[in-house]
Amino acid sequence: MDTNSTKTYTSEEAFAKIFSGIFSKYQSFLKTQDSAVLIKYINYKDGNASYKINGINVEKKSVIFSRDKKNNSIYAVLELLRKDEDNIHVFRPLKIQMVVKPRKEERKILDPEENNGHQIHIINIMSEFILKSSLEIYRNKINDIEDTVESGLRKNFKYARLYMLHHGNDIRMNYFRHNIKPIIIKNRKNEADNRDREQYEYYTKEIVSNDLKLNQDSNYVSEITVPVLYDSKLPYGFIQVNGYEEFPETAIRLIKNTALTINSTLTKQKIFPVSDDTLSVYDISKNGIGISFSNKKCIKYFTENQLIYFTLILPDNKRVNILALVRHISIKGSIYKAGCTISEIDALSELVFDEYLESLGLST
Repeated sequence: MDTNSTKTYTSEEAFAKIFSGIFSKYQSFLKTQDSAVLIKYINYKDGNASYKINGINVEKKSVIFSRDKKNNSIYAVLELLRKDEDNIHVFRPLKIQMVVKPRKEERKILDPEENNGHQIHIINIMSEFILKSSLEIYRNKINDIEDTVESGLRKNFKYARLYMLHHGNDIRMNYFRHNIKPIIIKNRKNEADNRDREQYEYYTKEIVSNDLKLNQDSNYVSEITVPVLYDSKLPYGFIQVNGYEEFPETAIRLIKNTALTINSTLTKQKIFPVSDDTLSVYDISKNGIGISFSNKKCIKYFTENQLIYFTLILPDNKRVNILALVRHISIKGSIYKAGCTISEIDALSELVFDEYLESLGLST
């Protein structure tokens, strides 16, 4: 059962209390399309909130969030009224939401003094933001790859496209953030033809309703969509083909092999930078991990509700490869903290991970 609770506030009295009692005391972040930017609270006066925001263009309607010591997330939806010469932005609050996310499992705070002097950490960090930025940097090269792949596939399929992360939001990409299993639809007009009922239901209700091409041409009944994966774990694109008839098994193998070839090509061309940062882990559980760091540039790895992939280094240099979803980011003083939910661990790594949790007295 989901025990999260959300409270919505729309009165000026509530706005005044929350801005003076929470936003004035804790760090505030402005949500942008790709990340969250630390901003400076100035005051709340005459029903308006003022922040100093440097170096970015602020949207007319913006969201600012913070977290308090009770692990509450506070989101303020604001309308930008004006910007002064010294980058003071004045907003009118439209509504504020407070989300309480109580912890549901045992967690272990990792104190080196209680952990045989060993502080575990993460290395080899890759995130959606880094992948997207790299694709944008090499946009011309990526465009050439897209053209080559799409023209080749269209010789065998009525419709084909290669989507990469830098092209913006996409309903299929949202699906692969939570499940890297390929989308295979034999006939969207007949549920009985499709083995994976859960995938079929999501496809017909969420994907088809948001896909203009499928809505315009009802003859498209079949689809194969395979994610392009970094290190076989982190999705940063997909290949999609659609047809008027059910695809043979050879088509599925072809699309899977093409996705592997794309990632292999980009890896060999060193499109994606290898991280040399080492970040500390401050708490851990079976399903979650808390990461801390003081180097501001490392915030690039963490964007709420996006994926991150890294290697967890345990005592005796044991290694665990983890795909995780960033749930929240906070800052206290000069220390940043990111809480992540573990999405996937490969079978061998999971055995090592469980052994470590048991050594801490946590159930697995």
